[in-house]
Formats: sequence, C-alpha cells, structure tokens
Amino acid sequence: MNPGDLSLPKLDNKNISLELGVDLSWIKESPRASYFMYSLLKQGVIPKTVLSYDNMREYPTCPQNDDIRFNIVRDSISSMCINMPRIQLYNVVDEFRGQWANIFNYSPYFNWLVKSNHEQCRWVWLYLSARVEHAILFQPLDSEGQYHAALAILDSWGISPEAMTLFFMKMSKAWRQKEFRKENKKNGKVPINTYLKKDIKKMLDKISNENNETMVSTIERLIRKEYRTLFEK
Repeated sequence: MNPGDLSLPKLDNKNISLELGVDLSWIKESPRASYFMYSLLKQGVIPKTVLSYDNMREYPTCPQNDDIRFNIVRDSISSMCINMPRIQLYNVVDEFRGQWANIFNYSPYFNWLVKSNHEQCRWVWLYLSARVEHAILFQPLDSEGQYHAALAILDSWGISPEAMTLFFMKMSKAWRQKEFRKENKKNGKVPINTYLKKDIKKMLDKISNENNETMVSTIERLIRKEYRTLFEK
C-alpha cells in the first residue's frame, strides 16, 4: 500500500484491524508513517485527556525498533477506545491517515535526502536537532535511524508549506556550501576575501568570456603567467 495515495481504501470489514476495528496497515507497512505517528503522539497532538499511557510503561522512551514503535502507536490509538465511540475513532484515525497522505505527497526534502548517504543523514540530523524543538523526541543510533528521524521531524513539524519550502531551501543551501568547501579543500583550494573595482570586474568578465573559462580559471591563469614572468626567468 502506498501511504501517499490519496485514494486510500475506505474502512470496511476487509481491511480493518481485528484488534481495534480500524485500518492501521498504512502505519505498519511504512517506517516513515510509523515515525510520523509516533512523533505526533509524543508531541501531544492527540489530547492527553484521551490517551492513557499506563499500558505503555514497558516500552523504551526512544524506541529504535520499527515493531516497537508501531506497537506504541497502536496501543495509544487503542486507549482512545475508552473515551470515545467507535465511529469517532474511525474518523480520528482516518483524519491522521489523510494528513499523512498530504504530507507524503508534499515533501520537497524526501528525494533530496539520500538514505545511503551516511554523511548527509548525520549532517541533516544535527542541523535539525539544533533548530527544531521536537527533535529531542528521537535519539537515533545510526545513519538509517537519523534518516527516518529527520523525515519524521519534518513530516510532523506542522508549519505551513511556504515556511517548509523556505526552511528546506536554507537547509539544502547550507549542505551545498558544506559540500563545496569540502570539494575545494580536497582539490587543494582555499578561499580568499577581496574586492575589485567595478571596471576591473568588467575587464575580468570580458577576459573570461573571451577565453570561455570561469572567472576563477582566468585569475589563476593570469597569476601563473605573471609569476613565471617575475620569478622563472
């Protein structure tokens, strides 16, 4: 089942959970959806007057296992049966499922964050931990956990799409700058801070365009030429 499919099947006797009478397969089959629901529960999105955590004390504070995380979500939803009619429970779960489908379909950060890129997953996790309050809900032990935790933080943040797009643009720009500095260091390049007069900058641009090269290549070539003239006679 694709958790991002907005045409998810209606709740009926063929796809409901035998224990709760509601469809939780969309959570069970997707670690990302499981992280999303776990994050919402820990943030208290569901009113605390509805939930009873007495039967959850046996679970770890920050579960690392997908099955345990799903069980926490399932038991939390199960506790809702105590204080609300079954039809209301259907509606609440269906609302969460709809929220998840919308988030899954709008997540500009999902394809950008590469699960197999361990360095990137660790960097994104640290970046979010320093900027998003509910990142404290997760304590991932490895890069895969950092990947899922990072997505869960972004998925469950609750800010507007415009704010999310802006945040993601800043985060991805910071990552590109980090990679750019890393690549320059690898290639033996160092940054220099300088200013040029406008007319000199125009000259530099014209020389670069005439020789079909970058501004940096032009500067390096001219410096090498002048160096040879002065010191390699």
